[in-house]
Formats: sequence, C-alpha cells, structure tokens
Amino acid sequence: AETINHRECIGYGYEGSQLIFDTQKKPMLEFFDEYVNEKKSAPLAINNNHGSTIFPVDMAKIGSDYPFYDFLISNNGIMDMKKLDEYLESKFDELFTGTTFYKKLRAYIDNLNTQDMMNQSMRLDARLILDRYLYFVFPFFDSFADSEEELARKWPRIACHYLKMSNPNPSIDMQLIQGYSLLDMHPMFREKLKKNKNTLDNIVRDGCHCFYASKAQFFVSEDDSTRKKTSFIYKTYAIKTKVVNEADFLNMVEVV
Repeated sequence: AETINHRECIGYGYEGSQLIFDTQKKPMLEFFDEYVNEKKSAPLAINNNHGSTIFPVDMAKIGSDYPFYDFLISNNGIMDMKKLDEYLESKFDELFTGTTFYKKLRAYIDNLNTQDMMNQSMRLDARLILDRYLYFVFPFFDSFADSEEELARKWPRIACHYLKMSNPNPSIDMQLIQGYSLLDMHPMFREKLKKNKNTLDNIVRDGCHCFYASKAQFFVSEDDSTRKKTSFIYKTYAIKTKVVNEADFLNMVEVV
C-alpha cells in the first residue's frame, strides 16, 4: 500500500463539534502496531447500567431461537445482568468473526413484536430494563415496513436515537460507522453472511470505510451491498461523495 500512498496516512479528530481530517507521513506498520497494542491493552467494557439486577424468566415463553436461550438454560432460567455481561464478553469474538450467533440475533429481531412486549406483565425491575431498551430501539423496529424513501427521511434520527443508548451525543463518526452496522439489521439492507468471508467484523470495517470516504470525492467498492448501503447513508446525511465500482471510477479519472 505504501507504494501507492507514499506513507501518507489519514486520520481524524474534532475541533469542538467540527470533524477534521488530516494526514501524516509515517510507516503504515507503525500505525498498525500502535493500534493493535492499544486495543489489546483496553479490555472490553460492557455497561448495561442495571447493576446486579436479577429476575426469573418464564422459560415456557422462551423459544430456542432466543439469542440468549443457552445463557438462560445454563443459569436455571434466571436473568442475571452481571452474568449476562460475562456471557456477552465470551461471545464477543464469535459475534464478530463467526456467523451463527449474529444470524440468530438478526432472525430474532425480525420476529419481535414490540406491542406484545409493551403489554407483558412483569416485575418492576425487569419492566424498567425492557422499557429503557425499547425507548432507544423502537424507532428502528418501527421502520421495518417503511419504503426506502420513508426510511431515508427518518434514518439520521433513527440512528442517533439508537446510539444515545450508550452515548448522549453521538458524533458523526459513530453515526456513520455504527449506523452502517445497524443498517445491516434492517430487512431492507441486510447482507448475506458467509463464514470466514462476510461477517459482522467485515460489515463494521465497511462502515469505517463509509466514514473515511465521507470527505472524499469517491467511494470505490466492487461489492453491490456495500455500495447500496453506503449510497443510502450518504443520501440521508447529504454527503456528496460519489459511490462507484472500479470500472466506473476508472472511466471518471484520467490515468497518468
């Protein structure tokens, strides 16, 4: 890659609320090693904001398609939020690099009936947890029947509202990168998953590309799904970057 970019590496930061992209000349491997070492030294932190809440679950109402069914079975039908944190940590690599758990999660979301969930009677502590999550995710679930044009009008609000579950002021990099991944959960845009080829890890990486190219003239990809999602997101945020495949890109530029 350095034969193409001449060691010119791009990064970004914020001056107040303004997004700033800048470049620096440095061997790419140095950046890579710094990034990997930084990630290794920072353990995964999952914060559900519910402390040690524990409550029983009626397993007669839970099917084996529930993403956390195995967790509940191993915990004798008890939902323990601290233990759930540990379970999610143990599933982290599988969620991002495998396909089974993520497929199960997407399929379950397809069949969720939020109205039934709202009408369920349950203990107050469980009700508070459910209501908090529903507050942040309901606009997303409510958009599943929308046309593409309707969804485009709503998407920035949907993504921002969802991301406020973990950050009160989602920055534009969060909205583009994590919003891209959230869009994969939507029936209109979800990608086909292939083990060792197309996983959630790849989708998140495509979201990073979507963000970094948001200040460029062109976003070039040979993947139809990536171009479709990126074009949709750029449209909803009024981003002017042209989304093209390689052949179209070569037709638009002069080769010296």
